[in-house]
Amino acid sequence: MKQHPAWLLTGLLLFFIWMLIQFGQREEVPVSNGQRVIMLELPALDEAGYDWIAAGIFKNETGGRVRYLTHWGEGEDFPSFGIGHFIWFPPGVDAPFDEQFPAMVEFVSRRVSGDLQPPAWLRELDPLDAPWVSKQAFDDARSTMQMSELRDWLDVTRRYQAMFIVHKFINRINNIPLDVDKKRYYFGIIEQIAQTPEGLFALMDYYNFKGLGT
Repeated sequence: MKQHPAWLLTGLLLFFIWMLIQFGQREEVPVSNGQRVIMLELPALDEAGYDWIAAGIFKNETGGRVRYLTHWGEGEDFPSFGIGHFIWFPPGVDAPFDEQFPAMVEFVSRRVSGDLQPPAWLRELDPLDAPWVSKQAFDDARSTMQMSELRDWLDVTRRYQAMFIVHKFINRINNIPLDVDKKRYYFGIIEQIAQTPEGLFALMDYYNFKGLGT
């Protein structure tokens, strides 16, 4: 269901090259042990900003269709959910991919209340493993109340899923094991790209689709 037009990645690459030429210096932040750290600083986003990012990722990942907020692709060993198609492993699955759905559920749950809380059956899962053991079982359950509740929850919490994507991006970037000079260099480029809404969206959409490439 992923729809990532070539212009987006091409535009990001061209902008990246341009920023290599334009890049300047940035400040280091001293810490108590005498070392210096570089922390990524992205523009602050309001609710409208997160909604805009969420809408774009939702369109690219699901084709703009709510039914694909719950999806199990052909030939895959696990389903994926939400605007970011966050992977959720069934019991016993050990695939070389980054399972993000449980972390997303925890992240969103801490930031919402009332009707925006996850469905009761999802909150009660322990451990938080996908309850469908196969694609066939998943497809058979597509029209059940359980699946409908999950899709509805994923639909109304798009903004918070976008917050999760941005949060994970910043956290992972800041924890890349690079020396100070390299971090200053690459973080400066990322921050310049993120100065426009289009640039920030391109970073988040690419990260959600491909990861950091590390």
